[in-house]
Amino acid sequence: MKKRGFTLIEVTVVILILGILFSLSTPAFMRIRGLVRQNLMKDALRTMFKYEQLNYLEKGKYYPEDYEDWGYMYITPDNKYYPEEIKTENILFSFPKNTRYFYYVYWYKWGGLNMVSDESNSYIVIYAWASVWDGNDLDGDMEYDFWYVDNYQEEPYPIINDLANDGGWWY
Repeated sequence: MKKRGFTLIEVTVVILILGILFSLSTPAFMRIRGLVRQNLMKDALRTMFKYEQLNYLEKGKYYPEDYEDWGYMYITPDNKYYPEEIKTENILFSFPKNTRYFYYVYWYKWGGLNMVSDESNSYIVIYAWASVWDGNDLDGDMEYDFWYVDNYQEEPYPIINDLANDGGWWY
C-alpha cells in the first residue's frame, strides 16, 4: 500500500523556498509602496500649485494673505508642526490623518533690497517633505524625501529623492 502525503523534508524544503522568495521580494514591495506615497505627494503638490495660481488670478496675490513673505497653509489635520503659526481659517485644504508629507508655502515679492508692494512681482514655492523622525521614511534609509514646485518648475522636482538613494541634496 502506497502512502499519500508529503514527508517532513519536502514540507521543510517548500517552506524554505517560500521564505527565500519572500525575503527577496520584500524590498521590491517596500519600494513600490514608497513610490505610491511619493506619487500621492506629487499629485498634492500639483493641486496646491493650481490652487495658488487660481487664488492669484482671482485676488491678485498668493495665499495666505496675512503673512508678509511666507506662510504655512497645507497641513495634516493633527496640526502638530508650528501650530502657533497656523490659523485654522487660513487653511485652503487639508489632508487625511495618514498623510506622510508635511507641506508649506514660501512666497515673496521681487524688487531687490526694497520689497515692492506690487503683487504682480510675487513668486511662490511650495515644498513637501517626509520627516524620518516621524517614521515617514519611505525606504528605511533615514533620508528625507524633499520636493518642490514653483512658478518656473510647475512639476514636482526633488531636492532629495529618498527612493533614488543618491544620498545628497539636489543643489
